[in-house]
Amino acid sequence: MRFKPVLFLLPLAVVALPICGSTQTSQIEVLKREIQELEGQLSEIKKLYEERILQLETRIKNLEQQQVQFSEPAQPTFPFGKNSSVAYLPDISFIGNVIGSFGTTQDNKIYLDGIEFAFGGYIFPNARADAILGIHRHEDHYETKLEEGYISFFNLPGNFGLQAGKRLLDFGKINQMHQHHYLFVDKPLATEAYLGEHGMIGNGASINYLFPLPFFLQASVGYWVLEGHKCEGGQLHSFAPTADAFNARLWSSFSLSEGTEMEIGTSYLKAKGPHYSDSLEDVDDINLYGFDLTLKYQGFGFQRFLFRNEVYFLQRDRLKPGEIADEWWRKGLYSLLDYRFNQYWDAGIRYDWVESPGVEKEPNQGYSFFLTRSLTEATKFRVQTSYLTREKDWRFYVQALFGIGPHSHPLE
Repeated sequence: MRFKPVLFLLPLAVVALPICGSTQTSQIEVLKREIQELEGQLSEIKKLYEERILQLETRIKNLEQQQVQFSEPAQPTFPFGKNSSVAYLPDISFIGNVIGSFGTTQDNKIYLDGIEFAFGGYIFPNARADAILGIHRHEDHYETKLEEGYISFFNLPGNFGLQAGKRLLDFGKINQMHQHHYLFVDKPLATEAYLGEHGMIGNGASINYLFPLPFFLQASVGYWVLEGHKCEGGQLHSFAPTADAFNARLWSSFSLSEGTEMEIGTSYLKAKGPHYSDSLEDVDDINLYGFDLTLKYQGFGFQRFLFRNEVYFLQRDRLKPGEIADEWWRKGLYSLLDYRFNQYWDAGIRYDWVESPGVEKEPNQGYSFFLTRSLTEATKFRVQTSYLTREKDWRFYVQALFGIGPHSHPLE
């Protein structure tokens, strides 16, 4: 009789053992999943911190580029002897720009808009030489042109710097950039109307001064001979300053909070132009004023918010002999919002408004939306759509930018 309880409990034990084993197996699987989740979280945190470190390094590089004329450059060594030529080999960059433009007033085809070759490097401590050779499309052919070629001297006595040669003038933000550094495909209406389709480029020299203040404040003045342009009066985008020109710029950059920076600048240009005909007597005296404001917020990782505005004021005095002097003012602006989601994607919008620079005041405004996919810092694909109210014209663009070398990297 004493064996009856044992015989009764034996089947229960047989049934419980698989259940216990199944429970232990289930707990093991749960623990394994928790470990995998923790490993995934750790990997994600590691990735975010790596992105943050890379973003900070990129930010430092951009700040160094902004203050390159005054920051202490790396002191290159210049060995003398039979192998000394190696020290003078320049940095070489190659940039290509493929654009497709579609719309009632566009080409409706895809073409190579141009390529640029950039050469640069230190020729001596505190002295650097840069040259940019461009091959750009003009209607149905390509033209080769030296876009920039100049020498820069840094850290001169008294916080001064000097640049001399042929270069894009220090006026506002857009005029100092090459097209492949834009966040969009085309040039803002006001920038093209008042500074020319290809920007203001001149031969001359400028002197820069860095104020010894706790924040960044820089001033520059220059004298230039601007390149001539073939212009036709009365057209919206016909104006381009020419002849001898004097320009000045004052701008400041400072931090508002952790990750937030503000840039404020003002620019001035005094020049001639344009010609309404082939007569050298038919010229205008012009004064061009510019104001720019940029607000930049750098978030975690590669996230970035950019808000930029430029305003232009153009004063023209027509001094054709035998006619009554005529004076008129024109103004224009653009406002840009761009958000970078991560290292691969960014999107933005741009608003343009401009009064034509000719005698007849013809206002125009435009709205642009653009999206960019980055493969690397220098290789990007972009789509953009724009609408111009005066022409009631929709325009669609696709763009492929590709390049290697330091000049191909973005400035923003």
